[in-house]
Amino acid sequence: MMMMEMAGPGPGPGHGRQRRQQQRCGAVLQALPCVDVPLEELSRHPRFNALLSELMQRMDGSGLHRQLKPNLQQALEELQARRRHWLAAVTLQGAVDEALEEQHAAASRTSPSPADRKFWATVERCWVLGQVERRLDPGHDVSDPPDVRLLGLERQHLHPLLPPPQEVHVMRRRLPREVEARLQLQCRALLSYIWPQIQDLSADGLLDKKVELELWLQRQNMSNKQLHQLLRSDRLTLQRQSLACVTVLSGCSELLRSLIRLHRLSTQPQLDQSLIEYLTAKGQALSAKLRFMRLELQQQTFDPPTVGAHRRLRQLLDDALGEEESRRSRLRAQVELFGLLGPEFEQLVVEYGGLRSLLDNRRWALRQFNVSSGDAGDT
Repeated sequence: MMMMEMAGPGPGPGHGRQRRQQQRCGAVLQALPCVDVPLEELSRHPRFNALLSELMQRMDGSGLHRQLKPNLQQALEELQARRRHWLAAVTLQGAVDEALEEQHAAASRTSPSPADRKFWATVERCWVLGQVERRLDPGHDVSDPPDVRLLGLERQHLHPLLPPPQEVHVMRRRLPREVEARLQLQCRALLSYIWPQIQDLSADGLLDKKVELELWLQRQNMSNKQLHQLLRSDRLTLQRQSLACVTVLSGCSELLRSLIRLHRLSTQPQLDQSLIEYLTAKGQALSAKLRFMRLELQQQTFDPPTVGAHRRLRQLLDDALGEEESRRSRLRAQVELFGLLGPEFEQLVVEYGGLRSLLDNRRWALRQFNVSSGDAGDT
């Protein structure tokens, strides 16, 4: 009983539902690889998972609707047929262009036979006229208006420029053989590049190698498709792993921040006390430094006799200031005493002031009279 209690409760029905939900989400993600959603995120949103399950019944792994898949397959087959037709036309055109260029180059070095010269001249003239006629075709370039023609030319204008019918007939009989021989040389060169040991093979062996080349290309195409799918799945896996790593790193970062906060709260009083002691010591050091700098500045600015004279002047000024302070105190006491005598004393003070002014005026007039009398006696 104690062992069961220590082991803890077993997985309940909720755990089973959660596991089944994760299995359904995994099935949805496996059926729809184009959905780039982590499994945990999909498990937390069951309605979105139900929507994807409904879409899984209507879509394939590439995200295409199942009803459109036959139409897409038919369009791809038509595209492949048109591509093969275009590739055959481009190959024939390239072979003819190369043959004409080689004939021009060979004509400058050697003198071909009259039959060959006539044949290649007929081929070149028919080739150029065919290109001009294709250019005159209204459906050749839909960007040109249908009523615009190159130099006003029509198809009937080209008919007189054609070679004689006999030369055209000879050209049509010989040209396929020339093109076939050139294409066979190109095929042999391509096969020799892939399998260098086929230089001495006969025509039948070369044909077998062509079939083998087709099978080899098909295998290479299938291998490329498999590698592409593997690369896509690896890319999705890498994205999911990146999201998972980012989530784990975010959790680790939050845990580290919480640990830092707890450690800081536990050591904050000690840090504050150390900071206070440091700031106190720094303040005392700065104060001592300021005092030393002040003394040094005084010593550098004034010599000892000047410092003594300044101290004597300061003492004299302090003494004079003390005397003035005592005098101000006495005068303030007299003014307060006069204020206690009342308004009659103020009237007496005004009369006394008037008498003093009158007396000063009389003295000034007497001095002026004396001065005037003295000037007249001298005269």
